[in-house]
Amino acid sequence: MKYRIIIFFILLSLIGFSKTHLDSLFITANEHYQTEKYAEAIDNYQTILDSNYFSFELYFNLANANYQFGKIPLSIYYYEKALQIKKDKNALNNLALAQNRITLIEPIPQLFYIRWWNNITHQLSMKIWSVLLITGIWLSSAFLILFIKNRKKWKFNGLLLSIIITFLMGAQMYNANIQENKVYGIILKEAKLFDDNINYESSGNVGRGNKVLLLDESEDMFLIKILDGQSGWAEKNRIKTLEIY
Repeated sequence: MKYRIIIFFILLSLIGFSKTHLDSLFITANEHYQTEKYAEAIDNYQTILDSNYFSFELYFNLANANYQFGKIPLSIYYYEKALQIKKDKNALNNLALAQNRITLIEPIPQLFYIRWWNNITHQLSMKIWSVLLITGIWLSSAFLILFIKNRKKWKFNGLLLSIIITFLMGAQMYNANIQENKVYGIILKEAKLFDDNINYESSGNVGRGNKVLLLDESEDMFLIKILDGQSGWAEKNRIKTLEIY
């Protein structure tokens, strides 16, 4: 028992030391950034990231440093990583500035009702939509019981409305689940787009910094879909994956 307590306090001390060290590195990296030593700032931020620590601030600062250092595709990647954690106005604005520095592929225009529906979906996470769905089910059940006991018109209208709302919540939860499970990547080096991963017949190029949807993978290639609707295979070493947390 005594040894367990000693080991526990040693581990606690190491955790405290590690956090203090990372905090110190973060401050140093910020100082390098302020003095325009962007390469040094990137190295420090990357060291923190390699320690399996991440946060919105770390990704955002790393993106800014890469942008100032001229590594635009990497800056786009880290702005996207920051936005995975928090939807932030400054990050969105900086991402737009970075995208203005590349040849950005124009997405296929969405029909207004699809765009409207997806915009609503993105307002909340899948977990929140699932909570709202469960609430809708309970509400519908309550109105059903009330209507069975006493068939009043207002109870029927309430039942009908709650069923419609529940259906909409379920549809939004389903859409949120699809959206949140999509895996994207950023093209860091210009990539050839191949019709298949066997004959390597090229059907075009994808420029640096563009965001692509990852559909499938082989040993050394990703099947990707570009925002303009094209799809094909591209080499993995040219794409940095935006992993889902």
